[in-house]
Amino acid sequence: MPVSSLPIQPIINTWGDTLQTGVPFEVEGERVEYLRAPAVSVLRAPAITTVAHPNIKKVSDNLIVIPSDLRNLKINHPDERQSKFFLEDHEGNKIPTGKAVKAIKNPVRIREPKLQKALRLLFKDNSINDMQNLDVDQGLPMSYINDIMEDSKGNIWFGTWDQGVAKYDGEYFTKYRSTNRLSAIEVTVIFEDSKGNIWYGAGQDKYGICVFDGDSSTFLGLRDGMSGRVVLAIIEDKKGNMWFGTSGGGVTKYDGEFFTHYTTKEGLISNYVRTIFEDDKGDLWFGTDYGVSRFDGDHFSSITTNEGLINNTVNKILKASDGKLWFGTGGGICSYNGSSFTHYTTNDGLCGNYVITMHEDVNGNIWIGTNEHEVSKFNGNSFTNYSEERRLEL
Repeated sequence: MPVSSLPIQPIINTWGDTLQTGVPFEVEGERVEYLRAPAVSVLRAPAITTVAHPNIKKVSDNLIVIPSDLRNLKINHPDERQSKFFLEDHEGNKIPTGKAVKAIKNPVRIREPKLQKALRLLFKDNSINDMQNLDVDQGLPMSYINDIMEDSKGNIWFGTWDQGVAKYDGEYFTKYRSTNRLSAIEVTVIFEDSKGNIWYGAGQDKYGICVFDGDSSTFLGLRDGMSGRVVLAIIEDKKGNMWFGTSGGGVTKYDGEFFTHYTTKEGLISNYVRTIFEDDKGDLWFGTDYGVSRFDGDHFSSITTNEGLINNTVNKILKASDGKLWFGTGGGICSYNGSSFTHYTTNDGLCGNYVITMHEDVNGNIWIGTNEHEVSKFNGNSFTNYSEERRLEL
């Protein structure tokens, strides 16, 4: 009796024959011999071939080394040719130099701007390095960045060309602009002091400095006692004084109550101060467009190409973990080991001769940023160069 009223499809074997159902049939099989286990071959590790990285350049064996003793430099006396130089306040009155001037502080409570969720960091196509990128697509206010600083809490601060300051905590951006009472749109330099205050240097004359304590901002501009010039460098010395390097106004010390301005009248080699460094003795080194001025608290002395610098336009001074002093200049970089200067240029593998900034990483490598849209990493023996044009996206 059929078990179903549905039509039954015939079963067809691989030869196309119809198999009968419901009746037994003889099964034919093929005898298979016992299969032995295959032989096992031991694979040897292939020979290792070292491929030279196309952007690694070994340093020349014929570096320029200039013996130099900086312990007994000639003291700079006040420049009589600059005796008529003076700074002016917002009303055109002369600002005294070389003596303390009472600061006028104007703290302003700010309203914290809204947080903006940052998008995932970007990996660029064809990059052979594991580098992630933050740009406007991820939440930056703009792509042109003048300075980057990591604070003691791990936040990353960005000073931009014309969009103020942005803080990045790893997940969110907080953007501070003039609408949030930031003293200027362009921010040239950012610094955190020992108390956790964030200092911004303005990229426009008359705006000066803004210091943010997390709750309120204090503006120290031309009307408050500052020199009224673009601020290019900020540091805090071992005594807690703040120092500001300016573009044409010399260098200014701020002790929290008083400003003291130092210019060529007091022996500074140039009024255009690009970078500031404090050594272990507490001496301050000012990198300018005419060389380096060293200040012991009482007197200035000068270091130029005559003493062994590679170039007199000094944009960055860095002390490395091995004790060497590095100078990033408009004509390459040079290191000073206490007895001699060693010069490095593009002839030795550096990606560009006009050096804007330098930084030492935890492994002792020196990273050099240039105006050639490239970055060099120096490990003591060779330079590794990175650039977007070479698809080594930063």
